[in-house]
Amino acid sequence: MLSDNAVKPEELAGYCLAIMGQPFEKADAIIALTGDGYGRIEEAARLYLRKLADTIMVTGADSTLYKVPHLMAGDFTEFLVKAGVCFEDIVIDDIGKTTPGQARSTVAECKKRGWKSIILVASGDHMVRAYLTFLKMFLKERYPIRMLAHASYVPWFAEDNNLAVIPRERWARFVKEEYPRIIRYQKQGDVASWQELEVYLKEQKL
Repeated sequence: MLSDNAVKPEELAGYCLAIMGQPFEKADAIIALTGDGYGRIEEAARLYLRKLADTIMVTGADSTLYKVPHLMAGDFTEFLVKAGVCFEDIVIDDIGKTTPGQARSTVAECKKRGWKSIILVASGDHMVRAYLTFLKMFLKERYPIRMLAHASYVPWFAEDNNLAVIPRERWARFVKEEYPRIIRYQKQGDVASWQELEVYLKEQKL
């Protein structure tokens, strides 16, 4: 059995690809995490306009952006409506400010509205940790969900000329910055283990 505290590089890459390479398919709701300004929100709107879901949930407060300090989830409503999203199809959560908090709010909304499938929109470099965090919360609550990952911009393993970053550099940054966080949060019980991820992906045929 694989160790949660030390997986081989090829195993780690395999898990990342299994998350980042998930298919496009219709879901009950699109869950857009705040944290990078409007990038994730724009991508969520594009998915909505492609009719991949009838609802967009924006969750979290983005207090880290120096250009837009203390930006809240509700502040994105006008932007989404201008992008073509119906006001009635927007769900706002300003409670969950950390990734576990956003996951907790999402599980509560899924229970309330009966959502059985979601598309999780996060930044490419942070998607793996976000996906594992949300998966752990759904497992803790024993709520069955089909969760599909969708990055708001090109992930680490793909060409990205706009950011002038080659895949090797993106992967190195992921291993240096995100992977240690994942391990730390796995030990704290806030992030799904690699075994839990593997079981979930097999059950969902992803």
